[in-house]
Amino acid sequence: MFGVLCIRSEPYYAGHYRGEDFPCLRACNVMFGNWVGTFPALVTDTMKELSEAIGAGVSRFDAKLDAPDTDWAVELLHLGSVNE
Repeated sequence: MFGVLCIRSEPYYAGHYRGEDFPCLRACNVMFGNWVGTFPALVTDTMKELSEAIGAGVSRFDAKLDAPDTDWAVELLHLGSVNE
């Protein structure tokens, strides 16, 4: 999917996370203005947490699909604001 965005000499950029055992990813920090991204060594765990949170949110939403008389706008706002 991201292969066309990679430098030809560095094809591993596509599909891999910062912190993985590739020369340009091992210690690649990301900054956006004054905001610092997750440090390379923590990216894998952070992505796992994100994946689990998304999965839990989708499961909660799927459970609402079976509920009668659902106000979808209210449910979406509620599901988007729940912090677990």
